[in-house]
Amino acid sequence: MMTPEKRRNIIIAAIVLIVIAILIALFFLLRRPAAPEPVIPEDAQVQDVVDTTPTTPLRPPVTPAQASAQTVTRNFAERFGTYSTDVAFTNISEVQELTTPEYYAALQGQVYELPEGTEYQGRTTRAISVEQTGGAEASGAITFTVTVQHELTTADRASSVLEYQTAVVSVEQRGSAWLVSNFAWQ
Repeated sequence: MMTPEKRRNIIIAAIVLIVIAILIALFFLLRRPAAPEPVIPEDAQVQDVVDTTPTTPLRPPVTPAQASAQTVTRNFAERFGTYSTDVAFTNISEVQELTTPEYYAALQGQVYELPEGTEYQGRTTRAISVEQTGGAEASGAITFTVTVQHELTTADRASSVLEYQTAVVSVEQRGSAWLVSNFAWQ
């Protein structure tokens, strides 16, 4: 006769063996078959493949300071280039935080009183591209060429005309900020 302890040990051993058998079966069933190696006939001619993918020269990565200078340049060109005779010369006050104090003083010298009855003119400017053309981050002065699109609206305000223009923008580093020190439409 079997004692209860022997019967319990036999049941535990049987359960352990069944669990091991299930794990082994799952391992073999779920295992991915190895990819077969490609068969190349011995008489097949192997040719060298020429890569015709066009390659473009890699540009050096843009540093955070250079990106900041580009952003200031883009924002200045868009804000300064956008104006309306309804609120004359607000474009100059809007660029104050983007310019050096010396250049802002020069811009304020361009403000004058519009004659009474001036016909409406408005211009919305969007920067299309900003390209560094001179200077370096290390020297604290960079020159950019900005291409912009102007949308010009006149008295009837019903239609507008698109024009494209470039500008040369000089920025210099003052502390940690990049500020516009010169701007000229081309």
